[in-house]
Amino acid sequence: MATQQPLSFRIAQTVGLTTTGLLAGISLSFTLVSVPRLLESPAPLLLKQWTNLYNEGKVTVPPLTIVASTMWAHLAYGASKAGTGSLEGGKYWGYVAAGVLSASFIPYTVLVMKGTNAKLLGRGMLSAEEIVKGQSVHQ
Repeated sequence: MATQQPLSFRIAQTVGLTTTGLLAGISLSFTLVSVPRLLESPAPLLLKQWTNLYNEGKVTVPPLTIVASTMWAHLAYGASKAGTGSLEGGKYWGYVAAGVLSASFIPYTVLVMKGTNAKLLGRGMLSAEEIVKGQSVHQ
């Protein structure tokens, strides 16, 4: 017969899964919905929309990432201490992997996307006339 997990573990699993799902949804909506629609806009409008989207993501994604990673770390710690029952073995490494992957949003954005984000944010500060005279935002 399966042992019942403590309430704190069930809550951590629920919060971890929910926040990780929200992060995945945000990422997919940016990639599949928002960015393609932005690329249909004229350059000045595109830059304003992208800057607003970026700033909103900057406010919402890091806290969700911290919550998700903390929940997965809590579950991994509990699974490592359990020693027996349903929390041992494969679940420990699954929780560790979930925590690391959930936290990967922030370093990816900071390290990989830093140059692109800086260019777009810099161009977002230009006037519409300066943008139109310069090179395309899409390049």
